Amino acid sequence: MKIERVSWQRTTISLVAALSAGLMLTTPAAAEVNLKMTKGEPFTDHHNTSLDRIVYTPLASYRVGPYAEGGTGYYGGEIDLFRWINLTYGGISGKVGDPPVPIVWDECETEWDTPRGVECYERYKNNGPYGATANDPLSVGIAYALQEKTRADKIPSITPNHGNTASQDGRIFPYQFPVEITPYDETSIMVQYAKSQSGGSLEGKKIAVLYHGSAYGRETIGLYNTLSEMMGFEVQQIEVPHPGNEQTSIWMRVRQFSPDFVMLRGWGVMVPVALKTAVKVGYPVSQVIGNIWSNSEGDVLPAGSAGKDYVTINTQAPGKDWPLIQQLWKDLYQGGLPG
Repeated sequence: MKIERVSWQRTTISLVAALSAGLMLTTPAAAEVNLKMTKGEPFTDHHNTSLDRIVYTPLASYRVGPYAEGGTGYYGGEIDLFRWINLTYGGISGKVGDPPVPIVWDECETEWDTPRGVECYERYKNNGPYGATANDPLSVGIAYALQEKTRADKIPSITPNHGNTASQDGRIFPYQFPVEITPYDETSIMVQYAKSQSGGSLEGKKIAVLYHGSAYGRETIGLYNTLSEMMGFEVQQIEVPHPGNEQTSIWMRVRQFSPDFVMLRGWGVMVPVALKTAVKVGYPVSQVIGNIWSNSEGDVLPAGSAGKDYVTINTQAPGKDWPLIQQLWKDLYQGGLPG
């Protein structure tokens, strides 16, 4: 998988900043808050919602099923960050000098299933003294299903790199927070990259779009049709049935269409299967462009040598050699902090 730098000037908001709704880290020397427990000890996966002052964040995670790779990494990372903030600072607060307020969470397994996600939201939204701080389902289907519910409940819904593109308009969607980029942003960037690889024009070119058979996958069908008309390329959009573990017939259609580029709007097992099947039918992986949800180690490593020359879009710098990640690893997994 190649990593290429692309300049992107849109302002982004960190997930923790969104969750804390303007709260900030305090220093360890800040005033103590009565947690009714030993500081440090309770912050390992605890669920004490009876405390008077907490930031309560239910996590509608998915650690089993065909999409476990994405859910395990995302929610595991969130929990590690929550634990580290609690262990290091005692929590978060409104301003420097205020007592820290601990982050408390519950996990509810959804298997990336929309009805289960809605049930998890209803089960946990009123826990704790003030209810849920935010809704973070990491699922387009669940986010859409809860769009009106979270608005009525006045609970912010966070959709990093996915969700309803129209929710960028806070006048209409005051409780929807699309963090980083939207599906339309992503599609535009991918098409512009293909244009740059084609000498500055896509006129007369062919683009195939393989999209996951879900609300998430179908989100950009209309935009690709519009861009096709605007930029003069021919587009063929093919749905890959959930979960995407058999794609031979689909890639035979791709080979017959003979596109200049394949846009892979994948998720979970669909991605490595797509790369291996492309090689199998003789389509060059170097002409496959993956989207945000087709770019992790869990997507390319199972593909083995088929992942060579695969290009994807990304909004985070890859790898573990970053100060915060190194600090979390040291403190949480190498005994740097108790608890």
